[in-house]
Formats: sequence, C-alpha cells, structure tokens
Amino acid sequence: MKYKQKTDKISMLYQELSDDGEKSVKDICHRVGIGRSTFYKWKQKIEKIKPEDIVFKQVESTKINPMRKDVEAPLDTFDNFLKIPSITDFERECKINRKKPYTPHLFRLFNASATHPDSIKNLSDAKLAFSEFDSRFRTERSDLTNERYRKVIRAFLSYKGISVPKMDPVLNSGTDSKGDYATVYMNPVDIEKVAKIVGDVAGERYEDIFRFHHEIFARPHTLHSMIPNVEIKYLDVNGRTLPFGKCDVYEAKQKKYYTKLILNPNALESISKYQGKRIVEDSYRTFDTIYSKALKKAYYAIGKITEGVKYPKGQEGWLWYNRPVYSIRHSAAVNWLHRTSFDVNLVATMGWEKPETLTKFYARISTTNIMEKGQCYYCNPPSIKSNMPVFCSAPHALAWNYSNSLYQ
Repeated sequence: MKYKQKTDKISMLYQELSDDGEKSVKDICHRVGIGRSTFYKWKQKIEKIKPEDIVFKQVESTKINPMRKDVEAPLDTFDNFLKIPSITDFERECKINRKKPYTPHLFRLFNASATHPDSIKNLSDAKLAFSEFDSRFRTERSDLTNERYRKVIRAFLSYKGISVPKMDPVLNSGTDSKGDYATVYMNPVDIEKVAKIVGDVAGERYEDIFRFHHEIFARPHTLHSMIPNVEIKYLDVNGRTLPFGKCDVYEAKQKKYYTKLILNPNALESISKYQGKRIVEDSYRTFDTIYSKALKKAYYAIGKITEGVKYPKGQEGWLWYNRPVYSIRHSAAVNWLHRTSFDVNLVATMGWEKPETLTKFYARISTTNIMEKGQCYYCNPPSIKSNMPVFCSAPHALAWNYSNSLYQ
C-alpha cells in the first residue's frame, strides 16, 4: 500500500471510530477498504492518541480577512481573535470531541458585529450579534447562505452552556438549501453522452463510476469508499427474462444501509468489473478533483452550463457548476421517480430518511408530472413523447431499457 493511500485510509478509520453511532467491524472495514487484521492493528495505534494531541490543519491568518477594519483588538485580526481565552478553550473543547472548531467563521461573525465572545451571556445576545453580522454578510455576498455561520455560533453557544431551539427563527439548525432541484436531471440520452465524455476525459474507471453512481445515487464519500457486492437478479417481463442488479450501500450520514437497484444494462455491465474490490483507488481529494473536472466538461458539452457564465445560487446552473458530483444524486432521484410513476414513498426507501426530504429538495412533482402519471413508455406509450420517459413501474422501466437501442 502506498504511503499516501495508507495515510488516507488511517484518516478514514480515525473518523469512523470517532463518529457517534454503533458500527460493526465489518461495516467499518467495508467503508475504509481494509481487512480485519489491519483494522485491529491500526485501531490499537489510534486509540493511543490523546485528544490534546489532535492537531487540526492550521489556517493561514493572512487568508482570513476581517469584514470590518474599524474594530479594536482582539477582534481586529484572526491572530488576535485566537488569543481570546474563551476561543482557545472552545477550540480545545472541539478537539476533545474530535470536531472542527471552524474559528475563521466565528472570527468573521464576531468581527462584523463588533461583539466580544465573552459578552455573549444569553441567546438574545447571540441573536443580536448574528443579525448584525448577517446584515453585512448579505450586503457583501448576497448569493451565499449564512448556514455555516449559523451552525458555528450554535456550537459556540453549546460550549457556553446556552441552549438554542432547533427551530429558532434566527439561529435554527436546518439547511438553507431550498432550491427546486426538480429541473436538475439528465435524460437517458444525456446520461450516455456524459458517460462517454467522462470516459474520454478521465478514463474507463471513471466512466464506470459515473454509470454506477447515476443508478445508486450514493453520496460522494460513500461512493469513494465502496466495495461493490452486487447480486444479479432476474425478472420475467412479457416473456423475457431480464437481469438487474441489487446491492446494499451503507450511508454514514444516516448510519444505515439502503438497498439499491441497478436497471441500466450499461451500468450493470460496468460495475461487474469491480465485484468485491474498491471501485475508486485514488485518494478522496484526487477522486473528487478528477471526477468533478470530467463531469463539468460533460455538463458543458450537453448544455447544462455555459462557459464563462456565473450562476447565482438558486439557479439550476449553480448546482451543475459548483456541485458537479452531488448533482448526480439529484438527477438520479428524478430518473427513479420517472421509473416508478412518481412514487415518492417507494424511491425514498432507497436513500432518504423521509419521503418529505425527497419531495422538498430533490424532485418536486410538478403539474407536468401529474398529467404524465399513468403513462408508460413501455406498455402505454404516448403519441407525443418527451426526452424523459415515464413508466408505470420499475419492471417496465427495466424492460424498456433492454429494448431501447440506446443500450444495445
């Protein structure tokens, strides 16, 4: 094992052992991509690390510019801010709990509001400081969300023993992602084009990764650490016996396994090459860089984004450009809804805790979808077809895939 690969795996193991929630040794080995003997050998070393010895990568103070230059020390510079005893203790508390303190965000918040951390005595004080910061932040970058700043001030308040309701109107714990992602999808022709472009740019392995990824819509970190174990199943549809894939994927964010299905014949063929071994061999950073670059080039080619255009957050192009890998999760969700006659409850069982999450953030059922419900491009094809086929059920989506020249 190469040194870089080993350090990456040790880092992943450290994170797995640090995260809350019970995981079996088998689960952890599967995610990290190591054997049991290696697990126990590395675990022994990791457990000897003391919390106070954990060192986070130092942020260069020169890169943390204050939002305001008219405030006095210690709120004037990031270096001075880090010397405040309560901030030093907050960082130490984060290290003990093996969490990142995100002090650059905290500095910008307190600097912008000209508020000393020690003056925060209750929730009202924190909300006033945050509101002052937010008014300046919105003026400076109206295209960005304040989610990271909101979450770091919540963490700081927790350190100070001040509780914050999850649904607080100012400092809530929710996400700011409220975009309508129903339009963020690729049709079958797009998917094939993107697969081939990714293959040309990044090689066969990344083409295989894309094809598999668009079927199982795993999160990027999950995909990176996967060791596929796909079971080939067979289904009789109108006298034809058709193969499809089934596999269990562990999502660390939700701490549970989801059963995924693979209906695309090309994706099934691609993933068969990696049975029982890591599909991604590069480090996560390398994988993300190569994959993102290839995907963006493909998105330019199929017209999802235009070179030279800057897309504000909230527009479809922003997601394709800024989250090229994560966009696949959105696209696959929309595809699966079309495969199941827009059955949100059924699709949610393959990757989401609640159907409401899928409906709200990924695949809003539009009025067009309502009128398409009941159509099936396999058993009841409409006279006027769109580029996004709809099916009455997954078995008929499977049958259409095997009869379509696109996959021959």
